[in-house]
Amino acid sequence: MWQDLVDVLGEIVSHYEKLIALGKKKRAVLVVVDMKGLDAVTKDEQAILAAIQKAEEKRKRILLKMSMTDPKMRPDMRLVETYLHCSSAKTRTALQKLHAKLNQVTQEAQESEENNAILLNAALEAVRFQLNRIHGSEVSPTYGGHGQERVTSRKKFEFQA
Repeated sequence: MWQDLVDVLGEIVSHYEKLIALGKKKRAVLVVVDMKGLDAVTKDEQAILAAIQKAEEKRKRILLKMSMTDPKMRPDMRLVETYLHCSSAKTRTALQKLHAKLNQVTQEAQESEENNAILLNAALEAVRFQLNRIHGSEVSPTYGGHGQERVTSRKKFEFQA
C-alpha cells in the first residue's frame, strides 16, 4: 500500500505541474485578451482539476485502507504524520521528497492562479469598456441603493435628423 501512496502522490504532483504550465499559457492568453484561447485553456484547466480530484479521492481510499490494517494510522492524518509510520526507509524518503515537491507545486499553482485572476479582471474591464463604448453607456464609479453599478445611456446617433 505504501507504494500505491507514492504512486498516487506522484500522479498528483504531475497534475499540478501540468496546471502550472497551463497557468503560464493562460497568462499569455489573458494578456492579449484572446477569448477563444481563454475558453480552450479553461476547458483544459477543468480537465486537469478533475484529474487532481480523482487522484485525491484515490489517495484518501489508500489512507483509509492503511488505517484499517494499522491501528496507528488514521485516514485524516497529515502526510508528514503518515510517512513517519512507514517502515521502509526508501519509501519514507520517496514520500518526504514527494511531500516537499507537492508543497512547492501547490504554492506555485496558487500564485499563478492569483496572478491570472488579476489579469482576468483587467480583461473583463477592457471588454466592459469596449461594450460600453459601442452601446453608448457609461458605468459610473458610484453604486446605487442595492450595490448595483449606475449605468447611464447616451445616444451616439441623432435619429431625428
